[in-house]
Amino acid sequence: MLINNILIFLFSFFLSTQLGKHFFFSFSYFNAVKIDYLSIAVYFTDIIAVLIILYNFKIIYLYARRLLKRIKKKRNSFILLLLIVVFITFNVSFAVEPWIALYNYVKLLEVLLLYLIFIDKRFRLNRALIFWGLGASALIEVYLGFSQVLNGSSMQGLFYFLGERLFSLSTPGVAKVSLSGRESLRVYGTFSHPNSLGGFYLMLFGVVYTSKSFSNLAKLMLGFLFGVLVILSFSKLAILGLGFVIVFYHLKTKSCVVCKLSKLGLLLFFIILILSYHTDTLTVYKRVVLLKESVFIFVKRPLIGVGLGNYIPAKSLIKNHPEKFFTQYREPVHNIFVLIFTEIGLIGSVLLGFLLKKTISYRWVKKHAVVLLLILYLGLFDHYLITLQQNLFLLPLILCM
Repeated sequence: MLINNILIFLFSFFLSTQLGKHFFFSFSYFNAVKIDYLSIAVYFTDIIAVLIILYNFKIIYLYARRLLKRIKKKRNSFILLLLIVVFITFNVSFAVEPWIALYNYVKLLEVLLLYLIFIDKRFRLNRALIFWGLGASALIEVYLGFSQVLNGSSMQGLFYFLGERLFSLSTPGVAKVSLSGRESLRVYGTFSHPNSLGGFYLMLFGVVYTSKSFSNLAKLMLGFLFGVLVILSFSKLAILGLGFVIVFYHLKTKSCVVCKLSKLGLLLFFIILILSYHTDTLTVYKRVVLLKESVFIFVKRPLIGVGLGNYIPAKSLIKNHPEKFFTQYREPVHNIFVLIFTEIGLIGSVLLGFLLKKTISYRWVKKHAVVLLLILYLGLFDHYLITLQQNLFLLPLILCM
């Protein structure tokens, strides 16, 4: 019990960091440029996750036994499992870069095992430890964020070991915000991009703010920290989501008409806020271009996809396309549903649909409605929920709350 509590606190505290080592191979380059998305990375949170899995391996073993018993009793379950295994084999073998696909399936397995452990009653997930770990790290992120803005660059030093990248206002491609004609850095914290930071803390804000497991004081303290980080990210998507979470949570609760109107006024404030500043002027154009690009990539491998995690290497399949501007962005399409569909194809998508239908109940969906709606909302306009370590590893944690 003590060891699990220590591990879960460390996992929660370091979840917002990028402390890790990237290994670059020949497949980690696209158009002769080194791409982080294509590296084999081992993060400190991976080490903690493996320790959690090994220490609680009995839970995984018992779950596997129950699964085998179910497969023996139900022929349909055996056929589905067999089809999934066969599909993964083909998806890896015929991927544009098989090693990247294999690495991403290992990462997916790691996330799945964490979820199975966290959700098991024998693990006795300590929710207070999780959120105080996340709260303590959020306090550091707030300090680091304000320091980055005031300094006009990254702080480095100790923060370098937490994953803070080296950048300044003059760094090409750095995320900036223009307020009343004055340019300033958007807060990166220890994240690879402010949008990733904004989405990370919006998810946490949604869980804490709508949870019945926390006192009003805890909600106020944690909600304030998470909300500040969402606003400091200057992610219009995350800030608008913050307003919607606050407003719709209060609209469905019993409160006076004046109180509800005040919350609608707060939403109006958030809308005015995001209209008052400018970030990347090409953000809409980029998303449209990447969506068009994904259509051409999908057509090349419609049945089994281009391989999990292989969206960027798959751009090479359309490099001779007449509209060459499609390959100018070295990142995935900004939509997790299109991204998954492109990488696993029609067959993989159908199998995934059957798997979700068999494993997810209406009760589970209702319990995690806020998180699922935020995944749907953020996932429609960006890819970081499944492509970046911090956001991906947050999912098994908050889906167990």
